[in-house]
Amino acid sequence: MSARRAAVWWMARAPRLAAVLTLAAVLTLSTLAGCGGAPAPKAASSLPQAGCARADGIEPDFRTLTPWTGPGVAAGALQPGTYTIATTRLQLQLSEQARARFLAVMVDIGKTVDRAPGLVGYQIGSSERCAVTRTLTVWQSEDAMLDFVTGQAHSAAIDAIPQISRGGSNTAHWQGDQTQATWEVAAAKVAADQGPFY
Repeated sequence: MSARRAAVWWMARAPRLAAVLTLAAVLTLSTLAGCGGAPAPKAASSLPQAGCARADGIEPDFRTLTPWTGPGVAAGALQPGTYTIATTRLQLQLSEQARARFLAVMVDIGKTVDRAPGLVGYQIGSSERCAVTRTLTVWQSEDAMLDFVTGQAHSAAIDAIPQISRGGSNTAHWQGDQTQATWEVAAAKVAADQGPFY
């Protein structure tokens, strides 16, 4: 095994990288800042609700916030190919301070995503009722994904996870073609994931 592969193997299992992958998947939330931000989450007394658990799949009020965006997108769809696909399910803290911190971190990350080598495309979506943001990123390779998520923008953002997530957030990544880059597949991947959770 090469040194890079060994590092990738270890990092894929390390809690710090899992936190980075969580942020990688939500890298496009700078879009929300330009659109007036995400809706404020419901009051803490209304969580959790039926349909909001990770194992429940897509949240009942989930909606896609951004169309497929990126260099590998044509006519609103991913180009055919085999890719590394990453997703996150981020359970946001309910305070305005956490929401503001989340948007600030995502603006910084969003400044680098469009020029990230190996990026194919990305989407984000959310559930206001469940205070959950989901993301889907597609990369030419696992190395391209790891190069981005371990880069400077994410290294600076990793420390924000405790200020953003209310716990129970997780990520997953897998190899697949463009037909495997869907919210349904992503929901099944994070539902089956055994952690770590943040």
